[in-house]
Amino acid sequence: MKTKIISVTKEDNTYQYADALRRNRSKRQKNKTFFVEGVKSINQLINNNWKIKAILYKKNKKLSDWAKDILKKAKADEHWEMSPKLMKELSEKENTSELIILAK
Repeated sequence: MKTKIISVTKEDNTYQYADALRRNRSKRQKNKTFFVEGVKSINQLINNNWKIKAILYKKNKKLSDWAKDILKKAKADEHWEMSPKLMKELSEKENTSELIILAK
């Protein structure tokens, strides 16, 4: 199955879904979906073969070798190319995460 690439440049339904998962535990439980960021957490997720709904990353930004490797080996349903502004808003890190994963 080919990964679907979605461009997210405004606070549309796609963005709002990710934001709701980030902020709201009941939404995560209802959708049985986790919002994951950080190298260690993402590596553990991939190494334990979790189902990946989406991988979020900044559009038009050069990714590290680690991030490129994750995009290749994680069999995600979708890749969301986020505007830098929206990615910064979603990331809970002081320095915006390079990748965010929505996983089941």
